[in-house]
Amino acid sequence: ICDWGFDFTHANFRNADGTTRLLAIWDQRGTGDPLAPQPYDYGRLLTREAINAALKEPDPCGALGYHPARGDPSNSGSHGTHVADILAGNRREPGSQVGLASGSDIVFVDLAAPNLTELSNLGDSVGLLEGLDFCRRQAAERPCVLHLSAGKTGGPHRGNTLVEQAVDFMLQEPGLALVQSVGNYAAAAMHTHARVGPDQKYVLDWITPENDRTPNELEIWYNGEDVFELSLTSPSG
Repeated sequence: ICDWGFDFTHANFRNADGTTRLLAIWDQRGTGDPLAPQPYDYGRLLTREAINAALKEPDPCGALGYHPARGDPSNSGSHGTHVADILAGNRREPGSQVGLASGSDIVFVDLAAPNLTELSNLGDSVGLLEGLDFCRRQAAERPCVLHLSAGKTGGPHRGNTLVEQAVDFMLQEPGLALVQSVGNYAAAAMHTHARVGPDQKYVLDWITPENDRTPNELEIWYNGEDVFELSLTSPSG
């Protein structure tokens, strides 16, 4: 699972004797740590042995040096835990009802948060691909299901970007599958399309809510054989 924020202390990710079901956590944040996994050489590798040792301590997160909320862009620490419980929770926590692959071993990659440096950004895609590769290596020769509950709205949406091609190439390996979320964008009204003929004009109204202070980008994808003139008019004219 490549995501953000994983509560390794949760009962649904532990065996009956209290030990962890995790093979490893790769916390991708930071560089220069002696625990950085190879061949990637950044972040920290938290092994099953280290996790089990931390679970015996009064403050497991402090003992392990990993807290789920610190790796989550919203600082809630819940997204990765929520996703992982749907995928692989074993329903040991009273009231739990889902847990699809409840007997599986788990590998979790805590992706570098988007507010870090450029090379730690999800949009860079290198960390994402290396996270998938790390999960594949941890599984060794065993069947492995990779999961991404992360997305972006940019790009051509044709499956031919470098990261999509790399994932397709990886999935040619026998015993490897990928489950990808379909996104939370259905009601966001952030896509449109138009057909523009010779000497025709199309006006696109681009509306950003007044309380939105995040960076906003507009992408226009079209046939490379076409030529357009484009003008941008601000709200003040």
